[in-house]
Amino acid sequence: PFFRLAHSAACAPALCGMEHPVVPTPNSAVQFKYSSGSVKRVHDSSQAVASRAKIKLPYCARWVVMRRVNNFTKIAILAAVCTLSMAILKFHLSLQAEWGQAVATLQNTGLLVAKSMKLQMKVDIASLSTVANLWSLNQHLTREDFRKFITSPHFEESRLLLNSVMLVHRILPSHRPAYEDDPDAKETRSNCCNTAKYDVPTRGKTCSQRSFQCRQKGDQFHIIEYIDENMMYVAPGNGNRSTSDRGEHLVVFYAEPYEEHPELLGLDLGSIPGRRAGFDGSDASGGFGATTRVTREIGSSSDSNYGMLLWQNLFTDADTLADRSILTGAPMYTKQEVIDAGGTPRSIGSVVAAYPTQRMLQNVVHSVFGREISNTRMYLFDERATTPERERVLAVYDPSLTDDQMDDTLATIGHMTVAEILGSAGDDVQRHVIAVPEMATEFSMALVPAEDYFATRISQAPYWILAISIFMVVVAQIERWLGHPWVVSEQGLLRDAVEAEMQKKIDAEVQRRLWASTYGCVHITSNASFEEVV
Repeated sequence: PFFRLAHSAACAPALCGMEHPVVPTPNSAVQFKYSSGSVKRVHDSSQAVASRAKIKLPYCARWVVMRRVNNFTKIAILAAVCTLSMAILKFHLSLQAEWGQAVATLQNTGLLVAKSMKLQMKVDIASLSTVANLWSLNQHLTREDFRKFITSPHFEESRLLLNSVMLVHRILPSHRPAYEDDPDAKETRSNCCNTAKYDVPTRGKTCSQRSFQCRQKGDQFHIIEYIDENMMYVAPGNGNRSTSDRGEHLVVFYAEPYEEHPELLGLDLGSIPGRRAGFDGSDASGGFGATTRVTREIGSSSDSNYGMLLWQNLFTDADTLADRSILTGAPMYTKQEVIDAGGTPRSIGSVVAAYPTQRMLQNVVHSVFGREISNTRMYLFDERATTPERERVLAVYDPSLTDDQMDDTLATIGHMTVAEILGSAGDDVQRHVIAVPEMATEFSMALVPAEDYFATRISQAPYWILAISIFMVVVAQIERWLGHPWVVSEQGLLRDAVEAEMQKKIDAEVQRRLWASTYGCVHITSNASFEEVV
């Protein structure tokens, strides 16, 4: 005879603490048939058992049983994809953070360079103002006193950038004979042409070989005018006097240190294209005037050594002293002082300095910066509207190049526009405006990162984060598969539950029959009625 099996799953509380009655549909089930005290296991169809047996399994356990086989791989893939996505996101965010830090460093460096250059320019302007004040206080300043001041320790640092400080006289045609016959000027010319007083052995040429004064006949002081684009200077006119007058001359009367550039003495700066613009600018503003880029530093043999001429004019009253010169004792004031006194200001002389912008930029960088500017290139541009487009670049600095190589680079890009120079640099270029009101001039500084700038400033941390995250994903998936070599199926779970319950009943039946046979009890078959049992 067959008996029906009904039980509660013992695993339910352990699995999820809840029960839900279900009708399992196993592939096979176990039934038991009894005969004469023996127990034999037989197999029947799963559908037959399913129709007769009702087993209560936990709802969550059934879900695991029914779905785990199909979803295990999907869950593993989903976990791997999510973890890997998070790793890539962390890598991207870390890389962006370090990239942003590198850009911020570039911006701060560019801003600091611009401020340092502006400060340097103001210091140099203040030094030049000192010379102008000295001259206005003593219009009879001798050449020797002027030389002592310029070569003094007080002015030594300023001489690094203010190359060849000059006192320029504005000379009318009527003033010219007095200048050409001035004893002090003639003595300076004689010392250069006939003695070794101003010779500099390291220059390779003596003062007499370099000075244009010594190339002229006679012993008088000559006014030298610019003749052609090859920077060849000759004394115009016949004999000791010029028959070629342009109305007035801006003559370099003192230039110190004289031995550095003896060719400047007597030079008419007003005759050289572009040089007079600084004089006119100072004359209009009463402050400093700056020329546009000069193709070469005066007296230099290098076309790449660009610079500017800084002018600080001194004035006299045109209403009362129009016919007087500095040499004849005309007093000198600032433009505002003449206006305040009710006069009409007229420029009578100028303090002029050759200002090599390339050297200025190098000096600023060497004095202030270190590694911050590695893997970069700096450009200094003239941003005035009156400056021609192909004459705007003033200086270039690249820490990977020597000074000579930077000069060569400047010569190469000297006639390029700003757009052509920065066109291939991309959006990472840092542009900063340097406004110098004292000079009525506006510059801009461009800091361009090299190709490896960001590579050298981004650490390996984002890449390590990505590598470790990928490694953890791989390890997790390996552990997932190795830690679950056998996946419990619906059939296996149901079979184990049924067999465990039946085994308990079998053991109980065996014990009952052994007890009955031992103690003589009545053998009761499983289909006996209640009355028969009683």
